[in-house]
Amino acid sequence: MNERDLTALLERATGDLVPEVDRLVADGTARGRTRLRRRRVGSAVAVAAAVVVLTIGTSLLMSGDGGKPRTEPGFADDTQSVETKTVELPRPQPKEPDRPTTVSAREAPTIIGTFLPPGPISEPLENADFPLVDTADERLVHFRYDGTLTTFTIARADSLATCREFANAEQANESLPQPVCSVVDGLEVLTSTQDSPVRTIGVTVWNHGYAISLQSYNVARSKNPDGSEDVPPVMDAPAISVDDLITIASSGVWFEE
Repeated sequence: MNERDLTALLERATGDLVPEVDRLVADGTARGRTRLRRRRVGSAVAVAAAVVVLTIGTSLLMSGDGGKPRTEPGFADDTQSVETKTVELPRPQPKEPDRPTTVSAREAPTIIGTFLPPGPISEPLENADFPLVDTADERLVHFRYDGTLTTFTIARADSLATCREFANAEQANESLPQPVCSVVDGLEVLTSTQDSPVRTIGVTVWNHGYAISLQSYNVARSKNPDGSEDVPPVMDAPAISVDDLITIASSGVWFEE
């Protein structure tokens, strides 16, 4: 997948979203691609796959300035105590996909539903506003769960910026919601939220050389039939929680074992 193909994929994946989310994804991706190109020109930074325990005063990983513990920029750390701080590092990912994806775009909504509390799941939406893509390298499908819009995407990770590059690209723009890159069970996970004009939770998980993304909204569609964007919410918050989104996107069900 070249850069033109990636741009087309992102345009299809975000074509149904309201302008604020469009700008978030487009700006972040553009800056991410720029950082990715710079990273490839320079030397690569290898990250070991391990859980490193940093003990205050006796850290195993030390920086070169005054013996301060090394930090991992771009990652969230939710596992720390008064005496120790544990930083979970991601396990290495293949440069290219190391196994095929086994689920078609049309099958994805039904499979996603098996992870969720019982609720109505629509057939895949397929029209000009909600394109459906189903190729060997990418899957894209929109559907409704419990009356709210959901978007699922799988794309080759070697054509995208990394988790930290996506997160760091947004740090300079304080007007936009800030995505966070963290490590969950050894996998890099990018999480982001949007509160206006609609509420959205999105996650992307890097696994087996792919980036698997899920977005949950609190609305049923991106625009009203008359084209206006003040879409009434179906519920106060997105229908799928961030924990469930991470669980689904991290699952091995999407790949051939």
